[in-house]
Order: sequence, then C-alpha cells, then structure tokens
Amino acid sequence: MTNKTLSFFLLAAIVVSVSGSFIIMSDSPGGITGFATTGTGKTNFSINSSLSIIVNQSLIPFGVGHVNDTATWNSCFMGTNNSPPSPTVSGCIGFNATVHTANITIVNDGNILANVSVRFDKNATTFIGGTAATPYLKYRVSDFESGSCGQLRNASTAVFKEVDDVSDTAAGRSRICNALKATPDSTDSIQLGIWVNIPKDAIPGEHTNTLTFTACDDASC
Repeated sequence: MTNKTLSFFLLAAIVVSVSGSFIIMSDSPGGITGFATTGTGKTNFSINSSLSIIVNQSLIPFGVGHVNDTATWNSCFMGTNNSPPSPTVSGCIGFNATVHTANITIVNDGNILANVSVRFDKNATTFIGGTAATPYLKYRVSDFESGSCGQLRNASTAVFKEVDDVSDTAAGRSRICNALKATPDSTDSIQLGIWVNIPKDAIPGEHTNTLTFTACDDASC
C-alpha cells in the first residue's frame, strides 16, 4: 500500500465522521449543541543561590603617634573596646582618639547562609615588632546587627583572640561565624574588632596588616 492510498482512506474516514456528526446533530431536539471544555496553563521561574559577602567598613585606623617613654608597661595598647585610649594609662600619644568606634564590618550580600573565615597577613611580631614589651595583635567578632550570626567564634564578645600562625595567618584561616544570615537586611552583618599592644621600641614607619575574609556554604572555609 502506498502513501497516497493511506491518504485516500484517511480522507474517506474524515468524510464519514463529519457526515455522522451532522446526522446526530440534526436529530437532536434542540438543534445543534456545543460542548464546553477546560484546560490548564502554568508559569514558573527559578532563583539561583548566591553566596556573597562585602566589607563595608574595611579599615581600622589607629593613626599616627608614639609610645610614651614613661608608660608603665613600656608600650601603647589600644583597640576597638568602646572606650578611647588614655595616654596616661595606655601609653599612647597622638594616635587616633576615635579608633574605638571603628570595626571592620562584614555583610552577607547573597541570599543563602554563609560561613565566614578570616586570615591575617601578619602576626603580632611581623606586624608590630619591638621587644621592650610583648607585642599583641588580637581580634574579636560580634554581631553588628543583633542576631545576624548563628554561631560566633567568640563565646563572649568581650573576649579577644590572639592572632596565631597556625589558624589565623598565611598558614591558615579561622572561622569567625557559622551561618551568617542573608535576610532580612536588618540581621545580616557582623563586625571584627582589633586590639594592639605596641612596644615603645617598635620600628618607626607605617605598619600595615591585610585581612582576607572568605565565605562558603560548607566546611571548606
């Protein structure tokens, strides 16, 4: 049987079907009737996961100054401890008197929970130096907006952790927050504060330390 033959019989079948329908509709009491049908439609969209953090306040400016030679501890200590350094107590002269208000602020700019870690470029010895007293470089983490971090590194926001070579510098990095919230915007940020102790014989000149923050959604950071 050829394709043309198939087409012929199909045409015949259509004619018979149409004729049959005409007879049935003509015999119905009310004349020709229609049948209502229903159908469905849909719309959709997808949202990609976004893992992103931004650093809004990225500098803790201790400023320019020197250590008082008559300081009790032979050093200058100051930090973001919510109280300005006192020259008579801390041994700091001429440094930034408002540094206590400056913390580094990290914001979850994505749409999923983020684990956040930090790595310091230098430890206390390479960043500060000096031997007249022990140089200190410590940090603490707290919520910038209350309830932002599911679990902070610090058991207490009053605790400062010493930067060490194993977990905090180029040899590694430290987790500072587990599950930093992405929403709402009023609870999606944490802050990191710094505390330093500068011996009076620290080498003059600019001292800079770079902090690198990393976000992940697993245990890889």
